Amino acid sequence: MNISLPLNKDSGSGSSNSGDGGSSSGSGSGSGGISNSSSSTLSPILSNSILSSPISSPRLISSSNNNNNNNNNNNNNNNNNKNNNNNNNNNNNNNNNNNNYNNNNNNNYNNSNNDKPSTRKAGIQLDSDGCLIKRVIKEGYGEIPPPRSIVTVHYEGYLSNQVLFDSSVQRNSPFTFQMGTKSVIDAIEQSISTMKVGQEAEIVTTQRYAFGKLGLPPFIPPNVSVIYKIKLLSYKLKSNDFTNFESLINKSKEEKEIGNQFFQKSNYKRAIKHYVKSIWILNDPEQTLGLNEMENKLLKDTLIILYLNLASCNIRLKDGKRGISNCEKILELGGNTTAKFYYRMGQAYSLNKQYDSAKRCLVQAIRLEPNDKLLRDELDNIKKLQEENNK
Repeated sequence: MNISLPLNKDSGSGSSNSGDGGSSSGSGSGSGGISNSSSSTLSPILSNSILSSPISSPRLISSSNNNNNNNNNNNNNNNNNKNNNNNNNNNNNNNNNNNNYNNNNNNNYNNSNNDKPSTRKAGIQLDSDGCLIKRVIKEGYGEIPPPRSIVTVHYEGYLSNQVLFDSSVQRNSPFTFQMGTKSVIDAIEQSISTMKVGQEAEIVTTQRYAFGKLGLPPFIPPNVSVIYKIKLLSYKLKSNDFTNFESLINKSKEEKEIGNQFFQKSNYKRAIKHYVKSIWILNDPEQTLGLNEMENKLLKDTLIILYLNLASCNIRLKDGKRGISNCEKILELGGNTTAKFYYRMGQAYSLNKQYDSAKRCLVQAIRLEPNDKLLRDELDNIKKLQEENNK
């Protein structure tokens, strides 16, 4: 069983188009998204923790001294009763006084222990509502990880009753992920963004920044607070293949050309994967911020072509729903100015048996290209399909 952090309470289903994702590896080995380590059932007690100190837990004050004193006094009382019945009252009074004296001494001892100053550092509130508290156990060094860094950590996860539910320490396998990718719960993400390499911290969070109201059955109960102990082992900046916008476009075009080759071979599913990867490259916000007007236009035009190619693949695979979805992306980019766009959207609507919408798209395509016989033939075909559907 391994629920090792990556499950996020807000995680949803995948996108409609699936593509090849990139991967990155660090000193701790891992990827920017998912942890692939596995483990057996975890014990609630750790004996091999590398972290500096255990989770603080309540301890019972020993009462053995009081019990010994009481037993001795009772034995004295019994002996005195056997030897001298006439002095029972006096002995009992003396024993009671002794017990009171011992109890007072014990109370004074306990009070003096409670008055000792605590060596635990105070917690730091990381949010505005007090739902996320961080206490530094051991200081680190250097700088905190920049946004979207690839970080490697060791961690232990406890329920609020201090039962261990997950531990990279016990597996002896550090956990690596990329910040800012929603691959861990919010409590971990926010805490690590304040830590330096080598720092160890205890994180206490409500369900708000952990596993939510539903929890993660059967491992995490609903609506529960959790405690994490984290050690930041290392971080590195995300690396990529692009040094400027031109190299970004060139890399995207390479993927598109591979997709075109699969399209020409009627391998539409493989073509989709490369078109999606090409779009993924262009959608990297780190590479597309601060573009000038000419670069923005080139970016949009390239994306429009890619979504048109995706729609073509969807149509050939008889997937009208995804075809419509990709055409709607083109609308968002302002690409609804060509006959080809309305032709593709009309085909997608027709596959989805939305014939009236399909006819409107074909009419608009014919207005833009009145001499294109292919468009008129497609409109006639949609009309026939609608008539057959209405029978």
